[in-house]
Amino acid sequence: MFRSSGLRSIVCVVVFFLMIRRPPRSTQSRSSAASDVYKRQLEVCVLAVIRNKPSYGYQIIKDMKPYVEISESTLYTILKRLEDYEMLTVKTVEHNSRLRKYYHITNQGLKRIEEYKRYWPDMVAMYQFIVREENKQ
Repeated sequence: MFRSSGLRSIVCVVVFFLMIRRPPRSTQSRSSAASDVYKRQLEVCVLAVIRNKPSYGYQIIKDMKPYVEISESTLYTILKRLEDYEMLTVKTVEHNSRLRKYYHITNQGLKRIEEYKRYWPDMVAMYQFIVREENKQ
């Protein structure tokens, strides 16, 4: 099931659990490790939206909505962070007499998506390990 053993496996299981389980809003705090990991997951989702064609904020939210809801404030924080990490670039275009920012993925952003996909089988195995105890009860 796991490619490593001991403490590393335990750490991986805990990290994965934090990545897939968003804490209830009543227990979330800005400094929460689970919230931070959840936002990193959202970063990959945002990159996936703009992978095939550039997009703007409102459209990104609409494209993600069938899978995961994201607030405007969270999205724009993520977009700024991804720009700082050079995973996307921004181009401002006039649309209906208003300026609209279009986000374009970079090679660094594409690499981040591929890295995430490479680790997915391990994350699935960890999730199965976590829920197997729940299924026995």
